[in-house]
Amino acid sequence: MSDFLRQFRSRRLLCQTLADFSARQRQLVEGGEDDALVDLMQRKDRVLTRLSEESNAEEWRGVRDFLDPDTRAECGRLLEECEAILAAVQRDDLDAAERLTARRDETKRQLESLSQSQSAAEGYQASAPRQRLNLVT
Repeated sequence: MSDFLRQFRSRRLLCQTLADFSARQRQLVEGGEDDALVDLMQRKDRVLTRLSEESNAEEWRGVRDFLDPDTRAECGRLLEECEAILAAVQRDDLDAAERLTARRDETKRQLESLSQSQSAAEGYQASAPRQRLNLVT
């Protein structure tokens, strides 16, 4: 078996792992599970690092024409699958980022509203006449 074929199969598995992580990421973002999301993002980063370390595109371009047709076709198929998976992962990541940004903006709006309500309540208390209780009678 060609080293490229072995490498591209490994790359395909890493890409699928990223896709699985992206599906889980979507669930965590929707569920507001921030601690689990941070852990998942760290794991995802490790897979991305491995994927970038295993990149051998220049070497592949230099030898692909010299490989037997079946190996070349299989390697090409695996690379196309990887590209499709990575494109889907990228779309999922953008969607997750948009959802997190929307959630952050909503939290900010709620905090600002709470602050305004608190300021208004303090203003009403300051302007209200103070009555003393007569505890003697």
